[in-house]
Amino acid sequence: MLTIHRFRQQLSAALGVALLLVHAWVLAETDSPERIEWKKAPIRLELTVGKEQRIDFPSAVKVGEEPRRVRVAAPRRAQHSAVV
Repeated sequence: MLTIHRFRQQLSAALGVALLLVHAWVLAETDSPERIEWKKAPIRLELTVGKEQRIDFPSAVKVGEEPRRVRVAAPRRAQHSAVV
């Protein structure tokens, strides 16, 4: 009986150590966050399909391209000519 109890304790300790080692290994595999300082110029980001990425901004931001300005000519007035 004492042998079974001691075996269970050793098995529990070994499994606990193995679990801690696996947990540390998994945490070590995660990428550290990349920090990019904004220098008042657009920042290029590559987003991969199927890969989750988190992007945090300290305040409100605009995402996407700026709208392009299109010149629209003023409508021309019809000129009427009268024949007398």
